[in-house]
Amino acid sequence: MKERLDIHFDADAAKEYGQLDISILDEVNKAIDELSYRADEVSKELNLHSNPKLANCKEVILNEAGIRIVFRITNDIVEILRVVPVSIMEAVNPNPKVLSHFPGNQRNEFILAIQKWKQEYEQ
Repeated sequence: MKERLDIHFDADAAKEYGQLDISILDEVNKAIDELSYRADEVSKELNLHSNPKLANCKEVILNEAGIRIVFRITNDIVEILRVVPVSIMEAVNPNPKVLSHFPGNQRNEFILAIQKWKQEYEQ
């Protein structure tokens, strides 16, 4: 069996994890546990962002839960940086297909909320 990697949560990721709905925690916990053994095998390179904090990161998308786990592997440590709904990460670089799911006024509110989140996150 492969050697187990340590899992560390970034402060923001820990906060996001704490806010997850209990109905998806089992799936998220299983994915995090799997990262400790097979992080390179079960993930793909994250290429959505120009944010330096997310450079050289990988992601695991939990389709059923609608959650994206963003992490980096360094020195046998999996550092989890984000645990967020898939739509939030995609909305930072809005895709017209994603935005088309929101009616006019809600679309504007969604874009404003994402812009505010992005400003806070990048500080």
